[in-house]
Amino acid sequence: MEDNHRKIEENNSWNQLSKWDTIVDERIREIIGDGNMSWHPKAGEPLEFEDESHIPEELRLTHKIMKDHDAVPPWMSLGFTLRDKYEKIAKRLRQYTRDYVARRTKAINMGSFILHREADERWQKATRQLRIDIAAYNSELLNYNLKVPKGIDQMIPLDADTMIDAVLSRAEE
Repeated sequence: MEDNHRKIEENNSWNQLSKWDTIVDERIREIIGDGNMSWHPKAGEPLEFEDESHIPEELRLTHKIMKDHDAVPPWMSLGFTLRDKYEKIAKRLRQYTRDYVARRTKAINMGSFILHREADERWQKATRQLRIDIAAYNSELLNYNLKVPKGIDQMIPLDADTMIDAVLSRAEE
């Protein structure tokens, strides 16, 4: 009895699925119509295929399957995270530098020793935090470099002092 009930439920499920299949097929036929796709924004343009020349031949199918299913190896995911963290660090450094130069210029123009000292203290605090964040970034980067497969470029650690000096000198110009 229970087995028959289960078969009836399975048949009902399949009937529901086939109804959806029919609806989907009809919608596709409506959209395609007579084959005129001139309304599509990319109509008339050549198809864009990704350049996969940098991927070894034996890995291309694997990469396609992983990409199609949003599957990413841990080292690659860490690489994306590191690039994002680098962008955030660089953006914060540029913001801190612009703020420091503007505050220092204002203090000099006003002839205020107190404002100048406050600008310097804020800058010192900001650069201390940036150095801590860059050290954490470099630690994760080392982990990435140990995990990345042979043949994939490793990432170069950041030098906090060089980075800060370069951005500061550009902002002061």
